[in-house]
Amino acid sequence: MASVRFACVLLLLLAAACTTTAPVSEPDDGGFTAKNRGAEFEGDPAPSPHLSAEGTALTGEERNAAAMLLYELSQATSDEGRAEVIEKLVKLGPRFLAFLRAVDDPAINLDVAYVISRIEQSAGVEVRKPDAAPEGRSPASPPDTPRRTDPPRRRGAGGNEGLEDTPHYLDDPGEFDREQVEKLFAARLTNARQALARGDNEGAIRIAQAALTLLPDTRLRPDFEDLILQARAQGQASTLIAGTLSLDPGYVHYAKRERGAEFAAPLKVKCYLKNVSLKTLVLTLSDGPGRESVVELNVRYEQLDYQGNSMATEGRVLLPVAQQGEITLAPNESYEISVELSSLNSLDVDGAVKYALGHITAKAALRVFGAHEAEGAPLILRPIHFPARTAKVFPSEFNLEAARERPLQAISEAISRNLPQDLFMASQLIEKKHLRAAGELLLGEDLETCALGLQKARMKAMSTLTGAGAAFDAKKWRAWWAENKFRY
Repeated sequence: MASVRFACVLLLLLAAACTTTAPVSEPDDGGFTAKNRGAEFEGDPAPSPHLSAEGTALTGEERNAAAMLLYELSQATSDEGRAEVIEKLVKLGPRFLAFLRAVDDPAINLDVAYVISRIEQSAGVEVRKPDAAPEGRSPASPPDTPRRTDPPRRRGAGGNEGLEDTPHYLDDPGEFDREQVEKLFAARLTNARQALARGDNEGAIRIAQAALTLLPDTRLRPDFEDLILQARAQGQASTLIAGTLSLDPGYVHYAKRERGAEFAAPLKVKCYLKNVSLKTLVLTLSDGPGRESVVELNVRYEQLDYQGNSMATEGRVLLPVAQQGEITLAPNESYEISVELSSLNSLDVDGAVKYALGHITAKAALRVFGAHEAEGAPLILRPIHFPARTAKVFPSEFNLEAARERPLQAISEAISRNLPQDLFMASQLIEKKHLRAAGELLLGEDLETCALGLQKARMKAMSTLTGAGAAFDAKKWRAWWAENKFRY
């Protein structure tokens, strides 16, 4: 029995010895880290294959945010917008260099190269060969990846080695792939021409000058220089003369219902010029027959009816300026040029025959015959463009004068006489202050019981006046009006 007790005590002592551990010392900084590591953990840990060139992995959100900035850069249309996006990209810092170097978009390659240079210079980034991996590790990139060499070393103060301020790339002068660079510059030339076409003169000049700075001996230098001259000339013109346009009256009607008929009264196109420069300018309006200034109208003529049918034609109308001689504009002085549009026969000779509502949208440009400064120095002015304006054209049988004076009465008479097209045309004359009264007429209790054509005309008129309910039926219109009529 004593031997059994001895064996039990011995087993208990052995178990206690096995479960007893050495005391764990807390690290000085309070972190939960082991003081000693096994031999297999000696040395620095192997980097993740997904790390950036600077050693910190980019998250998916960071990549998406950087990609969105690059998209904004490609869509920027002004110098201020582009500069703002570039500054945001520079602020991303060295961690994004590998991501930015992988960008291959001809439209923004030069800007991205500028961003990379800014980041490297501000952060003092040392660029290492991609295949110069630490001993015992495989290269981070395949052998055919374009590489950059280590920056040249120089002796600093005290004999210490330092880095050159500007990184050195593998390609020395004359060793780069010129054909690829010329292709990139051809794309940038296209971007500059597009900017010039949309009126962004400063943007076109900036693109061209950046290209010539990067490669002064490019084969496209003459094209870039010509573009810079064009952009400067256009920019000068836009800063000398400003203009606005009006169509008077805003409503016209044909004189009679026959093919080729003219308007009962001409539509006057009034161009207002203003000298916005600091110099006195002299404009030559006419120098004899065939040597006149010309107003060029780009007109869209659309004909509409109450059922929603539409037929549109577009064309150009040239109107010579009747004023003779020269006009002198002092700084901030204005001048009015008026020309008459008697008909739209050049666009639609049958327009007067159709019982439809005509809608004119006109964009104008004034081509001045000649211009010079008060001292006699000649000026090259590009066409002076004016914003678009609209006017409406009514058939000869429609009583336009009475409808303009009393549009609500004209709508009421059209409903009582079951004239859907007249109702639709009269509704175009409703002013904003009378919109609620017009809605009460058009969406009255008899809307669902009136003739189908008249019902369509009433709903089409309300849709035109409010911009809502294009697909509403009579029941939905009544419900919508009950909820929204007090907004008008």
